[in-house]
Amino acid sequence: MARSFKKYKRKAQKTLKTIRNLIGGILTALVLISIFWPAMDTGVDLPFGTPEDWLNGVLDQTDLAPASGIALPESGPFVCALDVGQGDAVLIGDSGHYALIDTGTSSSADEMIAALGRLGVEKLELLVLTHPHADHIGGASRLLDEVPVEEMLLPNSKLCKKVASFSYEKLLRKAQEMDIPMEVAQVGDRYTFGSSTLEVIGAGVETKDNLNQLSPALRFDGPGLSFLDTGDGEKEVEQALLASGEYLRADVFKAAHHGSDTSNTSEFLAQVMPKVVLISCGKDNDYGHPHQGPMARFQMLGAQILRTDEQGILLVAPAADGQSLNTWVSGADEAA
Repeated sequence: MARSFKKYKRKAQKTLKTIRNLIGGILTALVLISIFWPAMDTGVDLPFGTPEDWLNGVLDQTDLAPASGIALPESGPFVCALDVGQGDAVLIGDSGHYALIDTGTSSSADEMIAALGRLGVEKLELLVLTHPHADHIGGASRLLDEVPVEEMLLPNSKLCKKVASFSYEKLLRKAQEMDIPMEVAQVGDRYTFGSSTLEVIGAGVETKDNLNQLSPALRFDGPGLSFLDTGDGEKEVEQALLASGEYLRADVFKAAHHGSDTSNTSEFLAQVMPKVVLISCGKDNDYGHPHQGPMARFQMLGAQILRTDEQGILLVAPAADGQSLNTWVSGADEAA
């Protein structure tokens, strides 16, 4: 009963917020149109840009405009790397069923949640947290406040002797108070999304203090599309996957550890053989991601390389022929 009440309360709050934003956005847009319409297409520049720039900015902020032209397919599988700066947040789904792998940083949480809303994601059937680093779990608390989550999949923290952060423990307590079921990732776990499945094919490796090594390997398969995500798993995680004999070939690969040289080994990539590589990282980040070595290896594979720091939101879905892939990006101007 308590969980049901909380669910309806969140839904009511979300509906009221949406209505409030819509009314406010319409009123703001009407005022700006009345002010700037005479200057449209005249070549007149206003402070901070043209009249068109002002209007487009307001529409984006009030959720009256689509997510920079990115629209999820109505049916079939897709992979969408959200632009969360120096972090990870990858949305996968099929025919209105969604899962999110990681949530970026706390500073990018509002932007991530707004992007989900513009993409039409009203709830998540699964939230996966690959490992307790701030650039992967930082936005999770705000996400739980705004978007209903049916279940959470967590890394096996027992593999690492290092104690998880206070913020991670606080997040888990919050999920528990919200009655959200939580499971620790184990090899063989499978989740269904429309006609597609998400499977755990690796559950991290034992480590003394490197939380990256807790990252599970996740394989998403649907008609015309396969995707592999290994979080921030480093060479030891890749070696364990190679030794396991798991099938690793995938159309799309999210570059491990933001394209770091600690991961993305030649031996591993030779088994994955991706057609598209998604790199999630921030502009001019302090780590130099993506590193030159992995970039050279991706290029040697002949893969199409898409980067959030240069192209914003990245979307991949099967083409109509079922044999090739279509890709879309939101644009360099919006990359974080």
